[in-house]
Amino acid sequence: MFEESKSIHELFAYVVANGKQDRDTIWNRNIPLMQVINHKLPTAIEMALNSRNTGYCGIKAIGKSGSSGRWNNTTYIGILDESNKKNGKYDLSIGIYPIYLISPDCEKIYLAYILGIGSKSERNLQRMGEIIRKNCSFSRFRTDTKEIDLGKDPHHYKAAIIAYLEYGTQKIPDDFTLIDDLIELLSIHQKAKGEPYSLAIEDYRNKMVRFGL
Repeated sequence: MFEESKSIHELFAYVVANGKQDRDTIWNRNIPLMQVINHKLPTAIEMALNSRNTGYCGIKAIGKSGSSGRWNNTTYIGILDESNKKNGKYDLSIGIYPIYLISPDCEKIYLAYILGIGSKSERNLQRMGEIIRKNCSFSRFRTDTKEIDLGKDPHHYKAAIIAYLEYGTQKIPDDFTLIDDLIELLSIHQKAKGEPYSLAIEDYRNKMVRFGL
């Protein structure tokens, strides 16, 4: 469907323009939206980071749109590093990382900083997010998540979002700006993995265990 030279902007524009129509069909590996989210966008994002000599060459972009004939309610592309590995494999259920979240109607794309869902409850995700916001500066990224619309959200993605930017139908920037935004979030991520965030989260987790929450 797409030649390999398609830009990140063009791929996201496809999602916004045609994603809803694609989602009306049964999920399979030949659907263009699946190809864009699972393969085209992750490859384009990794190549863009590498070409800019950003220092984030070890980043792994992983897209997931659905499986077994069913679309995910929220499709996404996680931007992971070595801290998101479990038993030698990248795992989106652990740690903290940037992610592109695509709303079910495909009209909004969020570049978000998110907690790995794992088995955490919505309540715990919200509390952990509050701790991180208090200990980290997110510059122009929004931290009030009330306006995020992910429709039905059984995996609590909205609760796990700490900060974000929104790209809507008329707001998808060019590739240079998209990668600049991602680099800025990756820089925030590097700082957030250190103190005082890490100590605050560890203290919070200990309290959760102590009180059986």
